[in-house]
Amino acid sequence: MSTILQEIKNWYSVKQDNEYVKSVFQTSGNCFVIPKLALRQNPNYYHIYLGYGNCNGVYQLRAFIIPENEDKIPVETKGLTSCQLIGMPGLILPSSGRDGIGLIPSENWVSNWMNDQIRNTWIDDCFQCSSNNLNDAIFQVFRIRGSDLGTDTQFYCYLALKPNPSGIISGQRKYVADIIVSKFGTTSGEGVYKDLAQPVPPYNHVNPYDFGLLNEALVK
Repeated sequence: MSTILQEIKNWYSVKQDNEYVKSVFQTSGNCFVIPKLALRQNPNYYHIYLGYGNCNGVYQLRAFIIPENEDKIPVETKGLTSCQLIGMPGLILPSSGRDGIGLIPSENWVSNWMNDQIRNTWIDDCFQCSSNNLNDAIFQVFRIRGSDLGTDTQFYCYLALKPNPSGIISGQRKYVADIIVSKFGTTSGEGVYKDLAQPVPPYNHVNPYDFGLLNEALVK
């Protein structure tokens, strides 16, 4: 647990440096797997944290997933699953996904993240919009509804940048960070693309003290 807390604390620190964030995202993958064993019966939400730490001599991003109801101080390790961020293998599901946003928007939003110029401009915008509090510039956690995942299969998760649904007005970011979730069916292989995640910060409609891992990491 101490290593996980340290990696979360590391990301909290380095994500306050504009140029460092650009470098980390440029050299990191943008896809990770949520394994079936990480999923629980009927949690309201999951928290997916980013951490940054030494893995075999190389500093890398990692994702850690925990049900929201288990993300309380003191946090226990039983609910925590570590997922390594991996290089994007491509959007490999069929284009006829059900109940999702469709292949084309998913490809576009993931492609935005993979485009260095778009991603770096988004990072600059984040820091400009959060100049009074650098802690809020770049996300630390994603919050995902439990009902959108279920428990029957594993999921591929892709970091993405989607157009700001609030529109482009003065002082707002052109893009919003998101996770595109690609569900693999256990029998048919049929997939569904969804944009499910709320990036945190900003703490819109959520209590900062509900994120136990982050709060515990910052007092270590």
